[in-house]
Amino acid sequence: MSDRVKWIEYKGCKISHRDFSGLEEQVYLQEIDEAIKQLEDLTPGSLLLTLTDITNTHTTRAIQSRLKALENATERLQAVHAVVGVTGVMKIIAKAFKSSCHYVHSLEEAKEYLVEEAIKA
Repeated sequence: MSDRVKWIEYKGCKISHRDFSGLEEQVYLQEIDEAIKQLEDLTPGSLLLTLTDITNTHTTRAIQSRLKALENATERLQAVHAVVGVTGVMKIIAKAFKSSCHYVHSLEEAKEYLVEEAIKA
């Protein structure tokens, strides 16, 4: 497992932490593949809490395509997503296209949101 894609524990909850911040395209693609591999052993229908940091990243067609593959790998799970690093106008646009994600300002805020959602589930 990568240093940037790993499981963390927070307040008794297991969270998939995906740190894509500041990555160039090739490394970003490799880390997305790691995130897909991380999901392979999870039981269908199980709760998946994800914290994704995309601070200072840029997207390309290749990245968008690979992120779609990650999204497809997540479909069999009960996923709750918190995303850090989307600001301003981009947050408005992102919310319009990806309403299943909760956009936050900090890693701490993301973890707190995910724990609250886990309690509700």
